[in-house]
Amino acid sequence: MTTSPSAAETEAAPGPTSVPAASAAPYPPAPWHLRGSAVVALFPVPVADLPPAVAAAVPAGARPLRVAGRVPVLIAVARYVPGGDLSYHEALVAVPTARLGMRAMRAPAAQPGSRDARVPTARSDGRPATAGPAGRRRSPLTATVAQIWVDSAASRTGGRKLWAIPKELGTFVTSRGLAGLGTTLTVDGTPVLTVQARLGRRLLPGAPAVPLTTLQRGTTPAQGGGAGQVRARVRVRAVTHPVRARWAFAPAGPLGYLAGRSPLAVVGLTDAALVVGGD
Repeated sequence: MTTSPSAAETEAAPGPTSVPAASAAPYPPAPWHLRGSAVVALFPVPVADLPPAVAAAVPAGARPLRVAGRVPVLIAVARYVPGGDLSYHEALVAVPTARLGMRAMRAPAAQPGSRDARVPTARSDGRPATAGPAGRRRSPLTATVAQIWVDSAASRTGGRKLWAIPKELGTFVTSRGLAGLGTTLTVDGTPVLTVQARLGRRLLPGAPAVPLTTLQRGTTPAQGGGAGQVRARVRVRAVTHPVRARWAFAPAGPLGYLAGRSPLAVVGLTDAALVVGGD
């Protein structure tokens, strides 16, 4: 999450961050408690323009939500700071999901009892999958993280093993200028995105809490394999701000389908506290 962080955050020297490739880096057990800041934007993307890989990330029993022929694509650029279980940068794309039988990207095949179809479901604490209703929701918002990059090997490994979140490693460069705080993500030396964000005054008093659930396709036998669902509860509490942001996506990069598009809404989060994988 990238925004105008608190004074403690801005002391960190800006510059590139990188980590060695790691497939077995140690990581904290669930739940993770994280602190930081973020810029979050909503891009409506026509169904026909959504990459197949993004839709395919949604597990069996669910589909990306569709509104007026468009999929609301959420993108967040985040910075988690010391004081939580891990500190690292992150950029992610998520799509809200709907269970089969509800308005979604495409109508499911007519199957008796499809709303109550049972699929393997893994617990948010990473324990083995059990059968559970495909349509059951743990919070008002359920979303699948379809693309995500971090600069922490521990975050990458833990995210994949605990919650089947498809984290990849990337390099983040931060800067501060007249346009606000900037973040650039590159992967294997190739630019992916740049965002420049300037925050306004807080939108609401206090720090509202937002519960949500991530819904991922299983990747291991313990997660039910490719037919399984892995759910994780996430709770976010943060100070919210209006944001003036400039987004740039490399047309030939993995987020090229967002190039040239304007977000419908952008919000900044500061003094954020997240709990990932809690009960």
